[in-house]
Amino acid sequence: WTETELATASARARTAKQFSEFNEADRKELFPCLKWLPSRAANPRQSHMRFYNRVWRKDDPFWNNNAPGTEWNCACDVEECEDQPTDNSNVKQPIVPQGLEGNPSVTGEVFTDKASYIAKASEETHKSVKVSQRDYIRRQTETLDKNVDTSIGKIKIDDISIIEASKGSVNNDGLFRKIEIAQNIEHYTNQLDFLRDEEIDLGHNNRSGKFYRRKTQFEKFEVYKLNVNEFDFTIKFGVYKSDGSKHLYSITG
Repeated sequence: WTETELATASARARTAKQFSEFNEADRKELFPCLKWLPSRAANPRQSHMRFYNRVWRKDDPFWNNNAPGTEWNCACDVEECEDQPTDNSNVKQPIVPQGLEGNPSVTGEVFTDKASYIAKASEETHKSVKVSQRDYIRRQTETLDKNVDTSIGKIKIDDISIIEASKGSVNNDGLFRKIEIAQNIEHYTNQLDFLRDEEIDLGHNNRSGKFYRRKTQFEKFEVYKLNVNEFDFTIKFGVYKSDGSKHLYSITG
């Protein structure tokens, strides 16, 4: 199955590239049509034989749903030509396997969401994968500890910053963007819009935990807004009582 998926993915990617080039304005003028070529497979299947050596105009709706690669392990091909379209009125459309619907140059998809290994994946499976990804990132940053000079002052970033930034639902579309911002906050400070200062509320935090101890060292919070790729985030920095430097405390959004 892995070999079949690789061969099919390669064929569909090639088809997408071909059709993109076929539909360039100057080539459409020179070669207005496409001819379906017979399969190169040793044992070709029946489904695409009905298309062999038939010709359609490049702008024919036929190509929206049919192209080499709309069968597993398809080894068909097409070529540009100046021939007149053949009579294709009685050519029946084959049943396309789930996951291979549509011409990939039109859909932009190698495999569609109807592919069995995508369609059957449960919400819990997706969540489990995201949790694993998040936890992997956290483990990779267990020894992170850096101070960076930015346009809003010196900022401390460490493993606590990453953990705080990656809290919340793993189903949140912005989760991994938040982690990326936390890891590279120095690249985003010029885009921050100051919102307000906030007083420190120790609340009911675990008084023996490192998060609580860190919080007691802050004089106040500075709250900023950041927009990245149409996602809005609220970023909070704890300002140290000792020297006024900042600690990346949380990212929400």
